[in-house]
Amino acid sequence: AMRRNGEEFPIELAITPLKTGNSFHFTAFIADISERKADETKIKRLTDLYAALNQCRQAIVRCTSEDELFPQICRAVVQFGGMKMAWIGLLDETSQRVKPVAWYGTGTDYLEGIQISVKADEPSGRGGAGTAIRENRPVWIQDFQNDPRIAPWHERGARAGWRATAALPLLRQGKVIGTFSLYAGEVNAFDEVARNLLMEMARDIGHVLDSNSLQAERKQAEEALRESEARFRSLTEMSSDFYWETDIEHRLTKRTESQREAFELVFQQAPSVGLRRWEIPYLSPDEAGWQAHHALLDAHLPFRNFEISRPRANGAVHHIAISGDPVFDAAGHFKGYRGVGTDI
Repeated sequence: AMRRNGEEFPIELAITPLKTGNSFHFTAFIADISERKADETKIKRLTDLYAALNQCRQAIVRCTSEDELFPQICRAVVQFGGMKMAWIGLLDETSQRVKPVAWYGTGTDYLEGIQISVKADEPSGRGGAGTAIRENRPVWIQDFQNDPRIAPWHERGARAGWRATAALPLLRQGKVIGTFSLYAGEVNAFDEVARNLLMEMARDIGHVLDSNSLQAERKQAEEALRESEARFRSLTEMSSDFYWETDIEHRLTKRTESQREAFELVFQQAPSVGLRRWEIPYLSPDEAGWQAHHALLDAHLPFRNFEISRPRANGAVHHIAISGDPVFDAAGHFKGYRGVGTDI
């Protein structure tokens, strides 16, 4: 039906036939159900957003990277959440521009070559995304076509059917690094409950960003550790004749060769990797000396200049002195030994 001011509104019509004598007539009851329809629309919108939130959380569990996760979040809020379009943009610190990295829905061509600033003195920085990042707060624009803050996008929004928009800041370790922007097909689409659900979704994304950041930090720490160990080995190899490592069972897992050993390899015994030192033919120490050394290893204590004599293939005797330190992981569990050896 239509009101006197030209506004359309929904009605419910009930018609009852009545018979009086030989004539029929009807009675009609007309009810304005605008409020009920509005309530039904609101309930459906919230149900859709709950479904989208659930889909996003499932994606967070499944995905192993931001590149995989972000498109799925955008798709979920459109396919399940009833949004027209959604996109995620990350801040380029150098240019102070927002770069779209994932999107889905109607009107995504709007993002091609887009220039969104986070500077308040630029028109493109006064919209939802720029403001959300600059001020670190959600921005709710309930009437897309009549809000002056987004005047540069009114025409494009009209073509895409956007009637309301929201931009939520994305945080990594407390710092704003991007925005999550959504576009709805109805005016006033973001009531209090909808806002709370969307902010919860943004927080979930933030937790992932924090987690990935921690993973990146762990990866950097692991790389730094590997570099440090490589430098350690290089230095010890330059200052000693060889470098060695053992596992938790005291078996040799690595042993480098000095230049002299490489030259004399033809005179040596078979490679010792995979064996314990007392399993390799030796001349000294005696049994008591090995037992004392074995006890020290089992106690995970460092040792210095432990001397060993071994027979060479040519009948000569090879005298070496080894030094080692125990190695433990981050949880304090023993991993083995590493150390150096010198030909004496």
